[in-house]
Amino acid sequence: MDKILVSQVTEKDVEAYEAQIWKPEDIAHYGREVSWEEWKPDFFIFKAENNGKTVGVIGGHTIAGVLFIERIVVSPSERGKGIGKLLMEKAEEHARLIGAHKIFLNTGKGWEANEFYKFLGYKKTGELTKHYLKVDFVVYSKFL
Repeated sequence: MDKILVSQVTEKDVEAYEAQIWKPEDIAHYGREVSWEEWKPDFFIFKAENNGKTVGVIGGHTIAGVLFIERIVVSPSERGKGIGKLLMEKAEEHARLIGAHKIFLNTGKGWEANEFYKFLGYKKTGELTKHYLKVDFVVYSKFL
């Protein structure tokens, strides 16, 4: 076997190679050619305000029809007032507007947020053992 060299490069360096190689793979896996634009992340962020003061934030991105909620946080003094629900509803509205078919997110296993996501109709679809900072996480999904 020839000596293979593996080196770090930029996206631009491999663009033509990937375009050529992925085309038949996309057809085999998805039944059609997939545009590179479908794999480009589209980021979003919304905030909730009360009397001009930020009380909550939700953000994430969409790729290939799937919206991923990367973060959601509500001020501790404002929790239990429906702000998190309003933020999640806004993210779901955004997902529908851009044609996403699914939303997913993850949270720490055993964290109180688990009950919140279940209440909103999200289903547990996976577990991530020793994930971020070696803490167990749970994956939740919801089809739109």
